[in-house]
Amino acid sequence: MHFHKSKSIVILKGGKGYLTTEKLRGLAEHIIINPTSKDTEYDVAIVDKEGDCIYERLNHIGRLDDKEGLPIGKDQQEAVTVYISNASKNEKVTVIFKVRDE
Repeated sequence: MHFHKSKSIVILKGGKGYLTTEKLRGLAEHIIINPTSKDTEYDVAIVDKEGDCIYERLNHIGRLDDKEGLPIGKDQQEAVTVYISNASKNEKVTVIFKVRDE
């Protein structure tokens, strides 16, 4: 079993920002979205290559630590896009995926 860590920074402007990950495949066992400030409120959506929303969290405040598991790239590696919107502050947000390769 192998794990891969993908880490990116999104700079929010006008309360929103996005990033497209490198190509990943496997189960995202841990997703971390960490704004600079602990009291920043925001919405987050993760969209696959077909444009389907595969993850959504609304009105979250501060660091998000999701360990539910999110499958990425069924039969091949796939980049996903992370959209952050309706943020209460314009700041840097760190986005980390810890993916178990399958």
